[in-house]
Amino acid sequence: MDDEHAEENDFFQSLKGMCTDINNSIVMSATLDVQSFETFFLGYDKKPPLSSQIVEAATHEKKSSSNSFSCETIQIPGRQYDVQILYTDEPVSDYIEASLNTILQLLLNSSNDGDTENDDILVFLPGQEEIENLSSLLKYHLGLLAAGSKSQLEQTLLMDDEHCEENDCFQSLKGMGTDINNSLHDENSITNAVLICVLYASLPPEQQLLALELKPNNVERKVILETNIAETSVTSSRIRYVVDAGKVKIRDFCASTNDNGGGVTGMESLIVSNISKAQASQRSGRAGRVQSGYCFRLYPEIAYDALPKLSTPEILRVDLAQAVLQLKGMEINDARKFDFLTPPTSHRLLKALELLYALGAVDANDEEMKLTAHGKCMARLPLDPVYSHLLLQSRKYDCVSDIVTTVAMLSAENVFYRPGGGKQTEEEGDTQMSSVAAKAFAAHKRFASYEGDLPTLLSIYNAWEREAIYVPPNAGGRKAELKRLKQEQRYQQQEMKKQDMMQNANSRMKKRDGGKMNRILHGEWCRRNFISGRALVKAYNVRDQLSDILSRDLHNHGMGWGDDVTKSCETADRELYLKCICAGLFLQCASRVDNEVNTNGKGRNGSISSIQRRRSHNKNIGVGGQNVMGRYETKVGRANVSVHPTSTMFGRNPAPKCVVYTELLVTKKTYIRGVTQVKECWLADVAPNFFKS
Repeated sequence: MDDEHAEENDFFQSLKGMCTDINNSIVMSATLDVQSFETFFLGYDKKPPLSSQIVEAATHEKKSSSNSFSCETIQIPGRQYDVQILYTDEPVSDYIEASLNTILQLLLNSSNDGDTENDDILVFLPGQEEIENLSSLLKYHLGLLAAGSKSQLEQTLLMDDEHCEENDCFQSLKGMGTDINNSLHDENSITNAVLICVLYASLPPEQQLLALELKPNNVERKVILETNIAETSVTSSRIRYVVDAGKVKIRDFCASTNDNGGGVTGMESLIVSNISKAQASQRSGRAGRVQSGYCFRLYPEIAYDALPKLSTPEILRVDLAQAVLQLKGMEINDARKFDFLTPPTSHRLLKALELLYALGAVDANDEEMKLTAHGKCMARLPLDPVYSHLLLQSRKYDCVSDIVTTVAMLSAENVFYRPGGGKQTEEEGDTQMSSVAAKAFAAHKRFASYEGDLPTLLSIYNAWEREAIYVPPNAGGRKAELKRLKQEQRYQQQEMKKQDMMQNANSRMKKRDGGKMNRILHGEWCRRNFISGRALVKAYNVRDQLSDILSRDLHNHGMGWGDDVTKSCETADRELYLKCICAGLFLQCASRVDNEVNTNGKGRNGSISSIQRRRSHNKNIGVGGQNVMGRYETKVGRANVSVHPTSTMFGRNPAPKCVVYTELLVTKKTYIRGVTQVKECWLADVAPNFFKS
């Protein structure tokens, strides 16, 4: 049974391809392409052909089988009130600004109706950054209204786009993240009797529930800013107005091309894309749950007509290396003959094989390109092939424990909490942090590593393991944590009494600085350090699973590494750890782009002295600026990229000459995240076949 099926990813496609012999299968979804499922389960004769030979062989095999397939479709109509759809006359240039204007107009025009009990507003935006930027703007303008500046607010709504300040909302850090102490009664979330809630997948569950609870007594209206998490999985009651920006953030393999220069990077990237008609219908339906409502689509009706009926299946737009690796691990060497629900193109399968060949997972001398011994080990790990390759390199560099922790932390998204509240001054053109944001910055700073993001993630997990008490739910959960905390406190008190009796101050100080002394509960540690507790728990579970696979014997479907899993080089030789990172991520490497300087002392941006002054001025450069020292060119594809502002390497002066990265983010620019510095001379050592001198 597959409940709430929303997207056909590569795992789902592979699972369905292996489940054709199962007698009963139930799939439930509100946005499913029913026709493709019926075609798939009823037989090959109705499927669009991949190639005549494959279809002929497969059809003969299917018809010769004694099994008979049937596919029944049951449509259950939903109970919904009428929803009036409204479109814009012209395309909007900035959907963040258009969303802000729409919300403010709704708050101003409908506040005179008297009954606002069921007049809450739901806004759909692509991602977390856009949500937090709009939240900050909304609080500012509602503050003007609360101060009696209604005329100023109305004048702002009527401003022409050409007079508005240009702002790349994807590049802004202002307001990014959420306040870790956020609650329904937080004065920072309630402005002029309007409660502003944010909701996205990376929020902890307890904070997601805040957006779904009833309004407090001192709140008249509620505005919920959400991603596509609220299309099907989450339903908010008392919603009458829906504002749909028509955008969604998706993974895309083809989009890994830099429009500013350079070619394909060979990686997946996050891009902002248009939604489908099915998604638009789901979003508008949120306004008709308890009463008739309105949906404001921030695009013209002609743009809606041009939208695809359904979203493009994920398998047609993502990297297929992991799917091909898993199929080859099951001795399905030719992925073209596999029963995919939506068959990918041969070009994408070829790209997947190219990546696996570069990682040494397949044998190019074999006609079927079967897995090598290294590839078979990679197939045993439930990871992306690049991370599987990275983990397998760790044994060579005696840092298995460190790399397992790093890969586990990479599996957890949004580890940091970055509270909003920054204010920009006109005189300085800089961003001033709020007190909460300053505390978060100081808390994160103690984990920051000079070498980059991956050592920083390792530092966070190791500090959490030393300083926090966490017990998994299956071992007792919070009750067991409290019990262990009392035991440690009791032990600490007994030790201090012994030290007082011995009158040994040095011993007392040594004990107080001991490994397990003064530990605190998991939740409290995360609140103090502005770290996502859910992300650390996920990393803990992933690390436990990976460690079990690596330490198990070969006959138990493990790797047989034994005690090597506990080896660490964090304190002994950090260079071994960085070299292992380089060996695992050598395909995702970039070199710094230096300024071009002519022999007459003039650079392309002016004289050398002017460049030095500009570098000095931009030492702590703002988000909207451009750091000339932070631009890189990828080794694969020669694409121009920049370090993402959330990276610990952002603003480094001098910037490292060579880095590896884990993720691409495409907005108006192409950013790299998960950035770690390496030495360029290491590349020829760790990947001699790929980087030839």
